[in-house]
Amino acid sequence: MATAPGQTFTSRVPRRALLGGLLAVLLVAPAVAVLMLQDDPAPTPSVRVEQVRVGALPTDIAIAQGRAWVPSAGSDELIAIDDRARPKRDAAYRARSGALRVASDGLTIWLAGALGNSLTSVDPLFGGEATRHQIPIGHDAVDVAVGRDATWVTNGAAGTVTRVDPVSDRALGPPIRTGRFPTALAVGTRDLWVVNSGDGTVARIDPRENLVVGRRVNVGRDPQDVAVGFGAVWVANRGDGTLTRIDERTGRPQATIELGGAPSALAVTTEALIVLDSKGARVIRLDPKSLRVTDIVRVGGFPSALAVGEESSLWTADARRGLVTRVSR
Repeated sequence: MATAPGQTFTSRVPRRALLGGLLAVLLVAPAVAVLMLQDDPAPTPSVRVEQVRVGALPTDIAIAQGRAWVPSAGSDELIAIDDRARPKRDAAYRARSGALRVASDGLTIWLAGALGNSLTSVDPLFGGEATRHQIPIGHDAVDVAVGRDATWVTNGAAGTVTRVDPVSDRALGPPIRTGRFPTALAVGTRDLWVVNSGDGTVARIDPRENLVVGRRVNVGRDPQDVAVGFGAVWVANRGDGTLTRIDERTGRPQATIELGGAPSALAVTTEALIVLDSKGARVIRLDPKSLRVTDIVRVGGFPSALAVGEESSLWTADARRGLVTRVSR
């Protein structure tokens, strides 16, 4: 899940496992240049790490209205956590069974999941009972991203992306074919960028024409997430421990950055690219100009989702332990 430029970018758990056992997994082409990074810098001692228990299988995070919104796949709830004070569980809303992904435009909360063929919109301003709207999209809903005038959903098994009108709550036009098993997606300055986890590529959709433009870009092995910022498209490749940087204007690959571990989620701040390494339980800060690691925070457990908060905080979710962690200074 990602948002339009100027909004918070959020990311989440590995996508390809969504169909055919994601919950079980949680519980139990080349680029122009390759850059080798040095040893991990020491964690900054002033970092504060706070945890909130949210129940069974928290799978994603989005930030809106001063809250962190977390779908709990184990309890079929959408949980709100206060991001402005000491983090605590603030409210809970009923969520569709199987809802695993969440995105927001700052007001409406959008839920998608591998089970079923619909998207759910929730407006928490009007209370928990009359806020849920089911939007049929005709295919499985794997991930969701929100742009300025559209909500986008990847349909993994169908190999397509569906555009939804957030005003009428209806799918617009036929699904757009992007590649094999599209999962993560991010709204850029002009275009929509889609990760095809099934064939290790990234597709570029022109939202004015609702068409894939240019050739698909080969990235690393088992790509899991995508984010847009600093004039580039960034792809987290879990299978080979790398990031791919693509020029947002030309769509050409620029560099491959070797991080190690299992990069599985991305977020963009005003100053840096944030990478979640699920294998090493690390949150990594990368300078987008030098492509050097400038900070690392170890959060422990098996973090599987990432978001940037409104108060200079970072959020991760650990589905195995049922915990959400906030990192702040």
